[in-house]
Amino acid sequence: MREEIEEALLSKLMNKKNLYYSFYNTLTVDLFSNDIYKEVFISIDLLYQQGKTFDLISAVESCTRTKKWKKDVKFDYILAKIFASESYHLDFQ
Repeated sequence: MREEIEEALLSKLMNKKNLYYSFYNTLTVDLFSNDIYKEVFISIDLLYQQGKTFDLISAVESCTRTKKWKKDVKFDYILAKIFASESYHLDFQ
């Protein structure tokens, strides 16, 4: 259940940039227990701190891990899956 909640939060942050800024002071990487989700959050955080919008290519490129790690965990696939889920059943507005 925790991973589902983490995924829902990441999906909302990817798709609704205003939520990132609304909760900026409370969002930290420590909210996530899954190492892959931690890296997803770091990528989102880096993009938004640079004033960019979220897109899959930029998120993969901003990942701080090695290319081998990204390939081994299928980071691009995980990002796309989370991005597409949009988790409307958990409406954080």
